[in-house]
Amino acid sequence: MNNKLDDQNNQLSSYIQIKILWASDMTRPINSFYGGYSGIPSSAKVTAFVVSPDGTQIAVGFSNGAVILFNGTFLKDIGSNKAPSPQILLTEHTAPVSAIYFCDLRFNKVNNITSPSATSNNEIQMRLFVVFDTSIPSTPSTTISSDIELGGIMTYDVSIIVTSTGSVIPSNHRKPVNILDDRGAAKLCSTYVKDTRELVVAREEGVFSYSVEDRGGAAGFEGIKQCVCAVGRYILVGSLDEKTYRNNIAIYDLKNKFISFSGQIAAGEKILSVMNDGGIAYLLTSSHMLIDIVKETLRQKLKYY
Repeated sequence: MNNKLDDQNNQLSSYIQIKILWASDMTRPINSFYGGYSGIPSSAKVTAFVVSPDGTQIAVGFSNGAVILFNGTFLKDIGSNKAPSPQILLTEHTAPVSAIYFCDLRFNKVNNITSPSATSNNEIQMRLFVVFDTSIPSTPSTTISSDIELGGIMTYDVSIIVTSTGSVIPSNHRKPVNILDDRGAAKLCSTYVKDTRELVVAREEGVFSYSVEDRGGAAGFEGIKQCVCAVGRYILVGSLDEKTYRNNIAIYDLKNKFISFSGQIAAGEKILSVMNDGGIAYLLTSSHMLIDIVKETLRQKLKYY
């Protein structure tokens, strides 16, 4: 992120550059765009970033709680380098954004439209989970009075229409923002479960799930939570044992409601990052050790690199 002078208010605004690359060739971007966005100060840092499953939307969260959304055919417009105008979903919040996730509620719907060059539209119902780290207050530039700017977890309706010509436009039937909880979650302590379309967050007292409409169930896990990660329909939870000061790793079976695996990582190790790739979860520790946890029916394997 760079800085850019906003001529309207004579203040520095956030300046973002986004590059899209092939995984097989990281040297040449197939698309790149950038821009400065007034209303979001230059001091705001990017804290969360996500791309929709079909590549038509990009959402960015900031340290001041701002959230912006890009719509477009980024993977098709190769080499256009045209900066799309983002939709600013939220200009600021009392806490930084810790995570954002797209939830695809897609269905096909044929609509009659007036354009003589197209006969139908494809509407994609999409929601955006936004999680704030309410344990870390930000410094809003204005007095915060809206419930939206105080919520810890919320969903935005970011449904789009892909026209027959391939253009991506916002749906006219978007619902208002939905506040699910006034408590949020720390960085690394939330995850999205694709199979059930649920958000799962980890707090000191347990693990909690949310649908796009309401709160879901909860499960009790002792310890100070370090991370949570979806592994298929299972949930990996990393927590600090306050007695031994070692990090415990537990995998919870959401369907059958039991802990299918429990173990510990080496003493003194801290979890720096967690990610998943289908049925594999990866943990990066403070000593730069990479641990992958593979789910094989009822058996778990831990590998250290």
